[in-house]
Amino acid sequence: RVHDTHRELHPDVLLPFVNSNDERLNHWNLGVVTSQHGTAAQHPLGPLKELRTVRRARLNEDGDVADIKALMSKQDVLHDVVHGNPDKQQSWEALKHARRELLGEVPLLLLYPINRQSEPERGGKSRVALDAVHDVLGFGVVFPGTKTEGGDYVSVELEGVSAEEIAAIEAEERTQMEVAGVDPGCK
Repeated sequence: RVHDTHRELHPDVLLPFVNSNDERLNHWNLGVVTSQHGTAAQHPLGPLKELRTVRRARLNEDGDVADIKALMSKQDVLHDVVHGNPDKQQSWEALKHARRELLGEVPLLLLYPINRQSEPERGGKSRVALDAVHDVLGFGVVFPGTKTEGGDYVSVELEGVSAEEIAAIEAEERTQMEVAGVDPGCK
């Protein structure tokens, strides 16, 4: 079930598009994003019995919704690319273009088994443990085409973020990049 805050992902919005006569949507690639350092999933995902979960800590905010911000990283766009070596530091659009060049107009459905605890990385104050009742299954979709291609659009109202929240998120991202050994100067 998709949470009400993500109206653009509800079946009544997605299904008309997926069920359209667009031949590019006839065959899909499927990927399961895991972490070799993740804990074992509580339940199998179909025939995949020994999955390692990913960690997605939530933002440190009051409320009933556990907001993890972004589920996908831009490198996930290349999850099904086995030949070729695109520069993973490129923009989202550049990576999607590289994927189209290598695979054609094939849509990609990514499944993310998310650890129910999902403790945040060390030292950050902008995130806290997900602390869900059970592991969560998130999904991401890479549709064929470009963002300038015609079609129906869904408008989503985004809440404002304070300068303090932006600074905290940027500081946490810098820390995560340092831990991962990524040069923050790379674009």
